[in-house]
Amino acid sequence: MGIFSKRPLLLAVALSFGTASMAAHANIERDPRGSFWQNQSDGWFFYKDPPEPVEEVIEEPEPEPLEGVTVTEPPEPPPAPEPEGPPPPEPLSAEWFRENIPKYRDAAWNDPTVENVQAFFYLQRYMMDRSEQFSDAAQLATMGHPILDEANRRPTAGAGSRQLDRIAANNRTTILDKLAERVGIFYFYDSECQECAEITNVVKMLERTFAIIPISLDGKDLPGNPFPDFRPDDGHAEQVGMERVPALFLAEPSGEFAAFAHGPISLNDARERIVLAALRVGWISREEFNQTRPVRNLDQDLSDMIDPAEFMPSGDDNNFIPPAELLERFNQSGGYR
Repeated sequence: MGIFSKRPLLLAVALSFGTASMAAHANIERDPRGSFWQNQSDGWFFYKDPPEPVEEVIEEPEPEPLEGVTVTEPPEPPPAPEPEGPPPPEPLSAEWFRENIPKYRDAAWNDPTVENVQAFFYLQRYMMDRSEQFSDAAQLATMGHPILDEANRRPTAGAGSRQLDRIAANNRTTILDKLAERVGIFYFYDSECQECAEITNVVKMLERTFAIIPISLDGKDLPGNPFPDFRPDDGHAEQVGMERVPALFLAEPSGEFAAFAHGPISLNDARERIVLAALRVGWISREEFNQTRPVRNLDQDLSDMIDPAEFMPSGDDNNFIPPAELLERFNQSGGYR
């Protein structure tokens, strides 16, 4: 093929490159991002997302009030009612008197007119009459009752009461003799203590039953040397918690002590206190202690016979039980029927 025969082919190729170049130029103008070749400085990041469109916020106009229409606010709820207090006491009741008698008394005192003073004395007379009614009813309620009548515990007749005293005294002597086998008595004194000298005779009489251990705080005997075998205090007073002289303590060999006197006392008082102190520390039982009391029927003790758990609440705010129901509960719990 000759050179002239190739010219149409070359011309066609040249025209095709020119057309492609023009088309590419046209595309660049249409695409604002340009081509890779024009933005080759971006490298692999030549492609960028287009910015997100901004949503246009359209504010709705507030509705115009209708003509001739009145808008009213809803009414506020009424306040909650306050809780009602307890009802006032009935006139001339015990509660009424507790609350009002001081007012009538103060009115009569602050303004002593005839009317004010008479009003107070009328109320006072009413209370006295009601008290007499209560006293009469108390006698009717307790007279002959096996638990409520005090005559069943301590006879009112002289012969009966004296007999109880003798029985209680004999029982006390028995208890004291029994205690003397177990405990002794520490007697703390000071040689210059006048009260210590006065109680010497009582201590000597107690020595007939108990072993007495005299302990002198100042290392000397009392005037007249009533306790030649005394011991000087060697920490005993501090050990038992002595507060003042003269002082008497029950002492057990195990090291347990029970104070029953700080000061002068009579012999009979000392014997009663010894029994009571022995009960307190558990050296005698409650039954033994009751035998030394000049009272009968101590086994009918309501505080021991009644179980508070059996008195269930009745529903009242103060757990008040009506009198008839209360009596029934006492009877069911072991009281008198």
